[in-house]
Amino acid sequence: MKLSELKKEKKFKVSPLYALERKNNLKALIIFSVIAAILVFITVAMFNLMEDTLKMLEGMFENNPELKDQIAELIGSQNIATYFVLQAGQMWGLLGIIYAAFLGCKLVGGNLKDGSYEMLYTQNVSRTKIVLNKFVRLVINLLIFNAICGIFGLVGMLIWGYGQFNVLNYFAYWLFLIVMSVQAGAISFAFALFGKRKYTTFLSVVVAVAFYFIAYLGLAGSNFEFLSYLTPFAVVLADVVNSGLGVVNYWSLAIWTIIPIILMFFAIKNFKNTDIV
Repeated sequence: MKLSELKKEKKFKVSPLYALERKNNLKALIIFSVIAAILVFITVAMFNLMEDTLKMLEGMFENNPELKDQIAELIGSQNIATYFVLQAGQMWGLLGIIYAAFLGCKLVGGNLKDGSYEMLYTQNVSRTKIVLNKFVRLVINLLIFNAICGIFGLVGMLIWGYGQFNVLNYFAYWLFLIVMSVQAGAISFAFALFGKRKYTTFLSVVVAVAFYFIAYLGLAGSNFEFLSYLTPFAVVLADVVNSGLGVVNYWSLAIWTIIPIILMFFAIKNFKNTDIV
């Protein structure tokens, strides 16, 4: 066999897996990306409507000075940058973490569910290489998902909030959303490697939603601030678009960058040394 043919054969053993995962997960990528992007765009478009509604309510309660003052304070505290984080950003982040968890689990569990693992893991390719190919597909899909959402969000912000927000802050927030989704996807991927058949896509979504609610509870008051360290979603709630990078909890961000790396290391090691089923 010629050297060129040998290289071609080696390449062939990995490339079909990569292409297969792309094909198998394309539909979910399109559905999640389109739904999330449209919702982000519509939410940004509703900012002016919300502001007009609050002003109308302010006029309706002329005879109630206390309530009127509360509404006026609410109107004064609202700007499109903060609104984006509180509404559109959280929509984007929630769908992103659900998609990341779902995909991370499905990439591992899909072969176990349809029985194709028997063929896949008996090929002359190491389990590590197969797993890393799947993980690369996870990261690429999450990058595509966030790119689509980010573009739709930016277009909406430029249409309805041009000059009212810092574009660099928007891109920083965009980056944090990408990081958060990759963290959540890696955690789900690692759990699926550990749990195999036992870790289902339903369970992975439950974990993702739990991360979301824990982050929200962390905003309930100073007594609950510690919860922001227990979830990667905390960075999504930081008002980066309006206030800049200073509001980010970098300790939490660092913790939830290290945890997926450690989980992935031990999950791959465990997966290599145990029976697949």
